[in-house]
Amino acid sequence: MERLNEELSRKKLAKSLNKYFKTKYYTERIIGIIESDETYLKFDVVDEMCCFFNLTIQDLLYKKWPEYNQDFTDYFQNETTKYCHLPDENRTRVHQFSQLISHFNLVNKQDWISFPKYDFIQRVYYDYFEKNVIDYSTCEIALNTFKFHYPNYLYKNNSGLVIKHDSAGILSVTDHRDPISNDALKNGVEKIEHAIGLLLEVNTHKYDQGLFTSHNIEKLIEYFRCHNISLNNLSSNTLIPLSTLKNLYKNPKKLYFKDIQTLCNYLDFPINEISNYTSDIQDNIDAKNIGEHLAKLTNTGEIESFNQQYYLTSQETQLLIPSYCYESFIRQMKKDLNRGSDETMLFMEFKHFIFQWHFFNKLKILLSQKLNGKIGRDLFYMFTKTEIESALGNKLYPSNPVNLLGTLALNRISKFDNTSNKELQEIIEEQFK
Repeated sequence: MERLNEELSRKKLAKSLNKYFKTKYYTERIIGIIESDETYLKFDVVDEMCCFFNLTIQDLLYKKWPEYNQDFTDYFQNETTKYCHLPDENRTRVHQFSQLISHFNLVNKQDWISFPKYDFIQRVYYDYFEKNVIDYSTCEIALNTFKFHYPNYLYKNNSGLVIKHDSAGILSVTDHRDPISNDALKNGVEKIEHAIGLLLEVNTHKYDQGLFTSHNIEKLIEYFRCHNISLNNLSSNTLIPLSTLKNLYKNPKKLYFKDIQTLCNYLDFPINEISNYTSDIQDNIDAKNIGEHLAKLTNTGEIESFNQQYYLTSQETQLLIPSYCYESFIRQMKKDLNRGSDETMLFMEFKHFIFQWHFFNKLKILLSQKLNGKIGRDLFYMFTKTEIESALGNKLYPSNPVNLLGTLALNRISKFDNTSNKELQEIIEEQFK
């Protein structure tokens, strides 16, 4: 599939591989054998193929059909390049995925609702809540503004890529109407970055013991030593011949991919960890175009399907609020207003709701601008309702946005890095409780 997708003949692919890896191993016949009989694929061959096509081994194993739809991925690339801009004076167009994840979010429309920050923060919040205009009308104005911008109409009859962006909302970071300055966020972002560093350090020590010299297969050998795993037991439990397992020590180049895959599955050891090229591929996210990343993240291959479920939203100009939090809070606020509940109490509750979600959004902006590579990609897709409910509990807005974003970020990253739940929870308890 990769060869055909790149429009390469077997002969041309063999020539390209030999040139890229400075070898004479690949021929048109070898490529034919590789494609017709996966059983005899050597691990090193798969690793090199993945590197050449800019895939991790796990990408190769789990790549889905939408990522091969060239018309679809090219369309995504063109749409984002045409309509997504950086928040600068020149409205610079986004051309690379690293730019997109620093300034936009990929959002499931069932999980989040997007509102213009200018209308809610620079106008309603500043004019009424910030100035403590405490009365019934203040809450009613905020409710009506939310209702006016409730974005259902934006999801209907869209033939192009849905991108939520408000150019009028790009204001100076020093705008006095914003209740949260970037300086107020720095400590929170640094705390989250520190926690992410601790999580990555745990994963590094889990598999890397400093023994690696020439081949990453040695990570498996060190893993055996640290966990007192014998080859005899491995052979009997995995049905991999003992003579094959001994090649881990004697001659790794003789190892077949199917055996390494079986071994990693049995040990719950991430196969990417023993690739010689994966770390570079994971961080070089701009080697793939934006369309390929969006197709993979959403598993969609048609623009209609994408628009039914997802949209892109500008971090700088849009205020994201979880759908269930927004709907429950607004419903309760309307009831309390109709009952004639205490105006001061309702005012403060509404003020906190807007402020805390705005704080959360601004933290996400700064964090996205600092993270890159694989970690930045992992956090580009906004957290699901399930993730939010798990971290937020029975509340409708965070009492501490730093702790909420930190917990969500660590849980998301751990899904891709095979962190044990015990180690993850220890870091969360230490940093965000």
